[in-house]
Amino acid sequence: MNVSLSGAGIALDVAPDRAIMPGDQMRLFLKGVGFLTGTVARAGGSFLGLHFDLPSSVERDLLIRKIFTSGLDTTAVTVSAWSATFGMLRRIWTVRTTVKNEVAAAVRIAPPEKLPAETFVAPPRLPDHRLADLAEEKRSTLAA
Repeated sequence: MNVSLSGAGIALDVAPDRAIMPGDQMRLFLKGVGFLTGTVARAGGSFLGLHFDLPSSVERDLLIRKIFTSGLDTTAVTVSAWSATFGMLRRIWTVRTTVKNEVAAAVRIAPPEKLPAETFVAPPRLPDHRLADLAEEKRSTLAA
């Protein structure tokens, strides 16, 4: 399975009991996230492409956490300072530093249009839950 914020690509082990067509509504359960609803975007043979219908919700936050941070909360580092320094120096010395002698054409660039100040206002949102606790609750739901 391949998962992103917009959807999932799923390889099915067995053929579905009925024909799945693009446009059908489905629910997918992801461990640590919960049920996600979506629309079938592609279906053929043993492959299914699902486009998530994700409003701002706890499941969306848990999906973001699962994709981008799960497994990255470790603090153990197995690289020594010497090997990191050597790798950095090797990268510095192997980077191509030659510059082409080309004349750049003068192009007038219009200044960017500024948006009104009120569009930059982001109201604070206090977390009423911990995502780690919700993920554990979803995991225990799966185990039950």
